[in-house]
Amino acid sequence: MLTLQTLISVMKTVGQTATESDMIDLMREIDLDNLGTIDFYEFVNIISHNMYPSETIQEIRQAFDLFDQNHDGIITFNELKLTVEKHLKISIDDFELRQMIELANPNNHGHVTFEDFLHAAVCRNEKKRSGYIST
Repeated sequence: MLTLQTLISVMKTVGQTATESDMIDLMREIDLDNLGTIDFYEFVNIISHNMYPSETIQEIRQAFDLFDQNHDGIITFNELKLTVEKHLKISIDDFELRQMIELANPNNHGHVTFEDFLHAAVCRNEKKRSGYIST
C-alpha cells in the first residue's frame, strides 16, 4: 500500500510539483476504497491512466509490458520492484510490493498475469465510474 507521503515522493520524482493540499486531493481521487492508502489496483489504474489516457486493450498491454521485463506474460515481484525503482525512482518496501501482487491475483499464484493487470486497470475504473467499489 502506498501512503500519502509515498505519493508525494513519487510525484516529486516524476517532476510534478504540487502543494500538500493538491496531493491530498489526488490521494482522495486515486484511493477508490477510501482506506487512506493506494493498493495495487489503484496504483495500476493511475499509472496506466496517466501513461495511456484512453484505456484500450492495446494500450493496457503496453503498460503491462513495461512491468513484464522479460516478456514471459507475467509480472513477478522482482519485475514489479525493478520497474517501480527504475521508472518511479523510489523504493517501496518489499512487504508492500508483495501485498500489491497478492491483491492483484485472486488465485494467489505469486505473480500478476495480463488478465489480473487488465482487471486492475479496467474493472476498478468501471466500478469507480458506476459508483460501486468493493472492499
